[in-house]
Formats: sequence, C-alpha cells, structure tokens
Amino acid sequence: MKVRAELDVAVAPEVVWSYFADVSRWPEWSPICTEASVEGDRLAMKLRLAGVRLPVTSRIVAREAPHRLAWQTRWPGLRITHEYRFVRRGAGTRMINEEHFDGLALGAGALVRRYFRRRPLDASLRRLRSGVEREVAGAPGA
Repeated sequence: MKVRAELDVAVAPEVVWSYFADVSRWPEWSPICTEASVEGDRLAMKLRLAGVRLPVTSRIVAREAPHRLAWQTRWPGLRITHEYRFVRRGAGTRMINEEHFDGLALGAGALVRRYFRRRPLDASLRRLRSGVEREVAGAPGA
C-alpha cells in the first residue's frame, strides 16, 4: 500500500533541503515527530501516533542532497519506507511525501488508510513549506 502527497513551494530545492536536512528541526513542521537525530545511516525519531509516544529507529536507504531522503522501518511482519523528494519545477520545488507499507495484514491496510484520511500526509508538507518560507523571509537581504 502507498500513500502520497505533493505540494509546490516557490524556492529552489537547495533552499528546501537546507531547512529539511536539519532533522533536529523536524518537530517544527512534522505533525507526528517530536524528536529526530541522525547518526550514520540511522535515523532515530520519537513519534506521537494516536496519542502514544513511540521511539522508532530507521535505516536511511537513500540520501541524495538536495533532492531525496528515504528511510526504512521494520516491525514484525511490516516494512515501512518513507520518502521525501524535492523536484525542481521552474524556479520552485515540488515537494513529495510518500510512504510505502509492505506486509500489512488483512484489514490493517484499511486502518492505515483511515489514519491518513484523518491526518493527511500533506499536513507535513504544508508545515514544511511554511517553515521554509519563514526561513527565506528572515534571511539577511530578504
């Protein structure tokens, strides 16, 4: 199963990446991430899902600055791959937020879809765009 959201922002991918790549700032724009850090190819996060704080350690599977970061999380019987991509569109950037769920048990897919209908994937993109725009507006010479 895959869920995906896209949103455009009027700045170059390099500008988006400079804000996005600072994982310590992810709680500023992610609706579920309360803490994040990277060490080597390990991404450690504390997530808040359905009111429960959940520590998650993932393996970074793609890091292509300034265009792509993807990580994979494994739980018994489940593999989740989360990916952010930043694609140049004219003078701006199309931001893409995508999650792939492999190994969902029968019926679990419906629960995941219901969760993402209530808390759309594009919420993080809207907040990420706002953060990038604030950074640009506050930059010297802006």
